[in-house]
Amino acid sequence: MLPPARTRLAHCALLVTLLLSATTCFASIWLATITGTCIDEHGKPQPGAVLHFTDQANGRTFQVRTDSLGMFSYIAAPPAIYTLRIMREGRPSTKFENIVIEWNSRPLTLDVNLQAGTAKITRNTMLPEFFRSDESPAALIAPDNTVQVTIAAINQQLTVARRSSEQNDWQGAIGALWSAIEIDPKRDLPWALLGAAYYNQATHSPDGGKAQLDDSIRSYQKAIALAPAGAYHNNLGNAYVKLKQYENAVQQYRQAELLNPSEAALYEQNLGMALVEQAQSSPDAVALDLLQQALQAFNRVMAVGAPQNPEVLYWKGLCQLRLAANGHGSYDGVVNAFREYLSLTPHGRFANEVEAMLQALPAVSKGNSQ
Repeated sequence: MLPPARTRLAHCALLVTLLLSATTCFASIWLATITGTCIDEHGKPQPGAVLHFTDQANGRTFQVRTDSLGMFSYIAAPPAIYTLRIMREGRPSTKFENIVIEWNSRPLTLDVNLQAGTAKITRNTMLPEFFRSDESPAALIAPDNTVQVTIAAINQQLTVARRSSEQNDWQGAIGALWSAIEIDPKRDLPWALLGAAYYNQATHSPDGGKAQLDDSIRSYQKAIALAPAGAYHNNLGNAYVKLKQYENAVQQYRQAELLNPSEAALYEQNLGMALVEQAQSSPDAVALDLLQQALQAFNRVMAVGAPQNPEVLYWKGLCQLRLAANGHGSYDGVVNAFREYLSLTPHGRFANEVEAMLQALPAVSKGNSQ
């Protein structure tokens, strides 16, 4: 259960004051969302426990109560390092120090296990596959008999590369694609598929795959130089996102839409996601503007019809939530976006998080209006 609406209103008003103050101890527009569970000494869900958080830097507090299943949710926690005190009726309190709460694009998970004596925060990261690729044709087609032999040889290597990719053998795919390029380096498709192979190799690399991402970028740039295409620009943008080169990524998504407006929804979706990710590491004023731009991109996806990916609604709602929590807009749009997400994908990857936030939102919305 969240605090009463009037208490919530006073808390939100205090947050706004702090965010506008030049002397505040933390300067961040972000308010973190926390969901989690509390397990008692016997390994069972602990209902009715009060989780009381105290900012170690300035003494400010907030608290949340677990429900009958030992679960809790709080959607407006200022990022800071906290002392957490678990208070239960008829029992001494339990204290945990140095609970680090930071803003994240997805709700943080806090698991309190009194049996093990632990309180662990898990920072959920955005899944990279959300940035969607624009698939290209799988083979070249010979325009006339004069190049049939060359095209057949290239297609043979593309087939090997495809089979290797299906087995996650990225090095094998890369080798086959280089063989295709050696046959005729002036064909754009092998270069583009090489870019995709390097990208996938990077996503499976334990060190982040910077070298492979650089190779992916160079390969897509070769393909674009030979034959500019929306698909190539989009996938190049994805590689830039992985390297956190967000301005370059945004430029590529926009160029993709200019070249292929029929796939505008896909490109706008990736554009919005890149802006959300960029906002997480940007200064306050810049981050607010980036969130507004991301929201506009998601709205453009919705304007062209049903979203190709219902998760657009999740990210749209999350943008609105962060903006509303900082005095830009209301919570009504958040509720609508989250409800529509659940109607389209009730068992989607964000369903549990959305349901938890929807339970918390009415109290926040009511407090915001009083």
